[in-house]
Amino acid sequence: MSKIVAIDPGKNGAAAIRYRDNEIFCYPFPSNRRDLVKIFTEMYKLGADDVAYIEAVSGYIGTAHPGARMFNFGVNYGLLLGVLECCKCKVVNVFPRTWMKGLELGTRGERSKVAWKRHLKSVAAELWPDLSVTLKNADALLILAYAINEEKTKQKNSSETEAGPQVEEGA
Repeated sequence: MSKIVAIDPGKNGAAAIRYRDNEIFCYPFPSNRRDLVKIFTEMYKLGADDVAYIEAVSGYIGTAHPGARMFNFGVNYGLLLGVLECCKCKVVNVFPRTWMKGLELGTRGERSKVAWKRHLKSVAAELWPDLSVTLKNADALLILAYAINEEKTKQKNSSETEAGPQVEEGA
């Protein structure tokens, strides 16, 4: 089983990783890009057998933001994609609504942004009770839960396809 990495690419983002032995670690992003690159190339040691689920970035995130903020968000996202490509790691872009729907988290609705983030943090803490869940790493841990489920589904579907159709005797 390969490593699975989940990435929240925001400025205050984080990355969560499930190693082959099912150990889970989560790291907040460092403040400089060089250290961010080191996390993926030296600590994670990603390779062609590994997969990274990264939260997809669009030009609009639901509310008006200054252009500089969106630019910085895009720079982080692009840097991470470049690092993952250099590691030869398989990359899966996943939109927030997709991973949230996959985990049946509901929608923000009338909740404030802070209330919604606290909700996500509480769900992540339930899923990962042995980890220190914070507002900074909750999204990465939830994306990891989604990624693990997706990879299990892909494995199951792959093994069913390889086995071929099941025919009952006497039918």
